[in-house]
Amino acid sequence: MQNRQCTDGAIAQMAFDEAPIGMAIVSVQNLFLHVNRAFCRFIGYSRRELLGMTIRDITFPADWPSSRHAIRRLRAGVAPIQRFEKRYVHKSGKVLWGALRVRLIFNPSGRLACTLAQVIDITERKRMELELRAAQRELERKVAERTAKLRSLARELTLTEHRERERIAGVLHDDLQQLLASASYNLGALPVQRLTAEERRALRQVQRALARSLALTRTLGTGLRPPFMDQAAWGPLLGWLAADARDKFGLTVAGRADGAPEIETHALREFVCEAVRELLFNVAKHARVKAAQVRVRPAGAGQLSIMVRDRGAGFDLQQRKRGRTLGLFTIRERAQELGGRLEVRSRPGRGTCVTLTLPLR
Repeated sequence: MQNRQCTDGAIAQMAFDEAPIGMAIVSVQNLFLHVNRAFCRFIGYSRRELLGMTIRDITFPADWPSSRHAIRRLRAGVAPIQRFEKRYVHKSGKVLWGALRVRLIFNPSGRLACTLAQVIDITERKRMELELRAAQRELERKVAERTAKLRSLARELTLTEHRERERIAGVLHDDLQQLLASASYNLGALPVQRLTAEERRALRQVQRALARSLALTRTLGTGLRPPFMDQAAWGPLLGWLAADARDKFGLTVAGRADGAPEIETHALREFVCEAVRELLFNVAKHARVKAAQVRVRPAGAGQLSIMVRDRGAGFDLQQRKRGRTLGLFTIRERAQELGGRLEVRSRPGRGTCVTLTLPLR
């Protein structure tokens, strides 16, 4: 029987020493009682050196409080086994990471005898995790930087578009309209009584063409730069949009501004105007109704919500995504560039609600 015990003890000792992972037996006072070869290779100290040291001697200083807390939880019976990760200090001074599995060993009388710790070297894994986190932070920084640049470019594009609209509207009003009006005036000054009947007919045709051209340039000028653009109030804007939808599409539009903050920049007002006109055009084209609602209200700090709703035909959102309209796509893209978003809710036979949310600056 004694020989068998000796044999079993030798086998257990051999299994402990030759285990592929680091193993250590530690006293209640945290002194090393026994360590295997893998643990010595991991930490760089010899077995003789380790047997005169404590766990704290090889633990990275910042990790000692958490390591001690885990051992206390184990001894308090919170859990039969504690698993955690911590850093070690190699004999060379290099910092290593280890994944621990720690359990208590009791003597035959039931008293705590020692602690068995199994350690796996995870230094390389931790290094890769740190590199991955660093790369992720760098990627997030670059994405944020690029997003800021894109938004800045979008604002500049909107401002450039606004300036170009003003320039073209100015050319139409100050140059082309003046030329057409002058030509019409000069034709009206001709001595009609001296002209032949055929010449008088030709003159009337030219005058009618000039009058239509003059009216068209006025309409284009107003469309490019509506008169309310110099005002920040919502009343004139909603009134003009309603009149424009009625004249162009025969659509009755009810507009409301529920405490909405004013848009201070011309460029953003122009984008909002064009977006709402496009959405009202979609109502007139697809909804098969003659009425729509436009509601403007605050949407959180520094944001504005513009909602265009109808109670018309509606559509299946999944089908529309496969064949989405250029107008909605353009509005969504421009809104995202400005830091906003476009949301569409619709069901067949239940109407459509489109909400455009934009930052005011």
